[in-house]
Amino acid sequence: MRSIHTLDELRALTDDPYLLWSAQGFRPGVRAWTDDSVGAVAIAVDFAGKDLLVVDGALEDVVRLVAATTGDSALWPIGDADLLSRLHERLPGYDLRRVFGWMQTTLAPAPDPRAELATVTEEPAIDALLEAAFPTSLARPGKPGVARWWIVRGSDGLDGLDACGADAWSTEGVGFLAGVATSTAARGKGYGRAIAATAIATLVSDFGAAALMVDADNVPARKLYESLGMSYRPLRAMVPR
Repeated sequence: MRSIHTLDELRALTDDPYLLWSAQGFRPGVRAWTDDSVGAVAIAVDFAGKDLLVVDGALEDVVRLVAATTGDSALWPIGDADLLSRLHERLPGYDLRRVFGWMQTTLAPAPDPRAELATVTEEPAIDALLEAAFPTSLARPGKPGVARWWIVRGSDGLDGLDACGADAWSTEGVGFLAGVATSTAARGKGYGRAIAATAIATLVSDFGAAALMVDADNVPARKLYESLGMSYRPLRAMVPR
């Protein structure tokens, strides 16, 4: 096992956008390892207050990497759903979380003119919209890693805002969409689609690819993003007991 220190070193092992995004440009605190003989990878990253260990590779090799890198730490192994389900059978002391999804595309949909970039003065209204419509959103105005917001204005939403979405935790090669929300009064008017289409088009243009996370059971959201050209990849996480 050896350490990986740069994005170029990681790219020499994989072109997987999820793994490359997970490394977050090797910002301070990110650590990564590989078993050169088989190409298994483990990336330790603090994301939204959770200490994750993103893993990929053959099961036996990932078992060894996790055992070698976690020790007594509270890292959460996370990766493809099938791999994590099998990993859970091999490693005691973890609870297996439900499936969620990574979605990605390199194709830019047509942007919707109803969605526009927000200004700093509109961030309090965005925060209020999220508090009402999506209180569990990890992306919030002013939070580290959140770069910009798109909004749809209207008369139905809070403080004149009907919908929002953020460019958050984007990194070289992968733009990331988060914090997509529509006010209750304005749902059914296509505002969420307007945000998603414009944001995805911009992220693909700026980074070469766009991605997001979605709950596996959020069928309407999955269908929306699939209609905009995104593919779905099931993931799971294991949480130390």
